[in-house]
Amino acid sequence: HEHAQRQMDLRTGQADTLFVVVNSIDVNGAKTGPIRVVAHDVDLGQSDGLLGRDYLDRFQVSIDNQAAIVTLTPR
Repeated sequence: HEHAQRQMDLRTGQADTLFVVVNSIDVNGAKTGPIRVVAHDVDLGQSDGLLGRDYLDRFQVSIDNQAAIVTLTPR
């Protein structure tokens, strides 16, 4: 798998990042992969990470704001 370290410009400044291909990402059963991800240290509070378009574009995304529920359905 490909690994590359780079510095990225983010809204809050620069961050050292690691680009890596993972076999799969599974979010409560919405599984896809292999997929390239960017890893870097950031304080997200209670979150484990951010889902980018490379992941989300593989699903139909439905958001119910009132119920605070996001549903991912494979395309």
